[in-house]
Amino acid sequence: MLPILFEGLKLMLLLEVISGEPLPRPDRGKMRFHKIANVNKALEYIESKGVKLVSIGAEELSARDGLLLWCQRKTAPYNNVNVQNFHTSWKDGLAFCALIHRHRPDLIDYYQLHKGDPLHNLNLAFDVAEKHLDIPRMLDAEDAAVNPDEKSIMTYVSCFYHAFRNAPEVRSVRPPVKMPPPERDWRKEAETAANRICRVLKVNQENEKMMQEYEHLASDLLAWINHWMPWLANRTTDDSLPMAQKKLDDYRNYRRHEKPPRIEDKGRLETLFNTLQTRLRLSNRPAFLPRDGHLVKDINNAWKNLEDSEKGFEEWLLSEIMRLERLEHLAEKFRRKCALHEEWSHGKEEALRSQDWKSCGLYKIKALRKRHEAFESDLGAHQDRVEQIALIARELNNLRYPDIGPINARCQAICSQWDRLGQLATQRRTALEEAERVAERLDTLYLDFAKRAAPFNNWLDGAREDLADLVIVHEMKEIQELCAAHDQFKSTLGDADREFASISGIEQILMRDSKGISEEQINEYRASFNHFDKDRQGLDPEQMRSCLISVGYNIRPGREGDADLHRILSHVDPNRMGRVPFDAFLDFMTAEAADTDTVEQMIDSFRILAAGKPFITADELRRELPSDQAAYCMQRMAPSNDPQAPPGAFDYVTFSRSLYSQ
Repeated sequence: MLPILFEGLKLMLLLEVISGEPLPRPDRGKMRFHKIANVNKALEYIESKGVKLVSIGAEELSARDGLLLWCQRKTAPYNNVNVQNFHTSWKDGLAFCALIHRHRPDLIDYYQLHKGDPLHNLNLAFDVAEKHLDIPRMLDAEDAAVNPDEKSIMTYVSCFYHAFRNAPEVRSVRPPVKMPPPERDWRKEAETAANRICRVLKVNQENEKMMQEYEHLASDLLAWINHWMPWLANRTTDDSLPMAQKKLDDYRNYRRHEKPPRIEDKGRLETLFNTLQTRLRLSNRPAFLPRDGHLVKDINNAWKNLEDSEKGFEEWLLSEIMRLERLEHLAEKFRRKCALHEEWSHGKEEALRSQDWKSCGLYKIKALRKRHEAFESDLGAHQDRVEQIALIARELNNLRYPDIGPINARCQAICSQWDRLGQLATQRRTALEEAERVAERLDTLYLDFAKRAAPFNNWLDGAREDLADLVIVHEMKEIQELCAAHDQFKSTLGDADREFASISGIEQILMRDSKGISEEQINEYRASFNHFDKDRQGLDPEQMRSCLISVGYNIRPGREGDADLHRILSHVDPNRMGRVPFDAFLDFMTAEAADTDTVEQMIDSFRILAAGKPFITADELRRELPSDQAAYCMQRMAPSNDPQAPPGAFDYVTFSRSLYSQ
């Protein structure tokens, strides 16, 4: 027992904690009888709970030296007995036999015992004590002979103390008087010899059986270890999380079902080896030596290598699963951010390439510029997302993501598009700034034109009215005055002509810059228009057809040409006045000459690809367009309803109009 428990206080506290019930109040003194009283209270509580105690009193727990002295005094007269402790002094069993013989010599013939046969001595003492003295057999002879436990020996000896403390003892211990040997009985000697031989052979057979069992267990365990070592050494996966999870499940199944029986086999093997060696040593046989590689040391080394492999395999597998889980998380995060960015950037390039400012006035250009500034601010805000996409893609490359090809392609496409958006945004900002400067200059010219044209028109109207006025005179003097006024009017025509030229120059500049065409084109359009505008009242439909053809505009013959002309007239003469002024004609030609595409131009372009047919086939789209653009068209084009169209042909007219929401 631990010294801290000798005084009984800690022992009572321990019992209160275990049982959850209060014990009687302990004695608080430091004297020996206080400690004994506390220990007895603890033992009485244990007995009250139905726990059988084998004669352990407080005196025994606190008086180890007294018990040892009692044993020394009782065994002093006996040869080969020297009690100095409660472990090695009792290994040969003679001390137990001496205690019994000192008080009950009728139970044991001590002088027939031999120190070299400890198992016999111990078993004899234990059997006699259990049968005749009512002392339970607490010890095993094999354990007591090899490695006796001090506390167990002390507890067992205390039972002898309680059994013999009031019993009389033998005063004189003398060896018995040797009697002359009786007459020899050959039959009895033969029977004894046969019994000895059978006993020895039985021991040998049991030993051989244990050796065979050891070899079988060792071979089976080593084969099992060698079977699993390559599997644990395989540290490869196909870089997929399900496969790594399956490998983890296999490993857990190995730990739960495969290994536990082998742990029991290993423990049984070690126990079998130790028991066998003890039996051989006690029976004076040579020690058992397993064959090479089957020693306990070899098996322990193989088992240690197995556990080291398990540890390394488990660490690798868990880190691999963490890596793959992180890869899946990063890949999903990459796809989510890419989807958001692609949704945001959809249509941005087309909007930035648009030249919608060309037909706008100053007010709309300023609005477009404000809108573009807001877009550039939004573009800068999305810079962080693009950098995160590139960073995630780089990390996926570093972590060896298996399906890295589409990741890199998507990242490259986004980064390239981002660069193009930056360039287009810069170009559009520059263009809008230039358009704003041009529009401001045009506004100034418009104001100057208005200021100069209005007085000139008033002067022109007055002069026309004066020249057309019928004059009635009665005297020569009036005629002379009229001639003088007319001469004065003629003298102002030079200034008026110069003013007209200046105002016309401003108009020409306004027309050129506002329409976005060259002065030579304006002159060409004006010459053609004036050629067909005989009455200076504007062009009628047939004159409009002829004028368009003269400037190179393609109008188809027949009904298709009539439809083309009707469409054009709906733009240039929306009020159906029957006449087309030069400004409307110039606006139409400017729009046609501009870089922007129209529905008709798209239809004409598809018609060229289709070799003039009103439908187009998938082969023609794939042959003439890039693969991604051809796939885009085929996904969105409706099937053609033309009766001459082959199966799978597409309606490009409806598709072209849908692009412009018509």
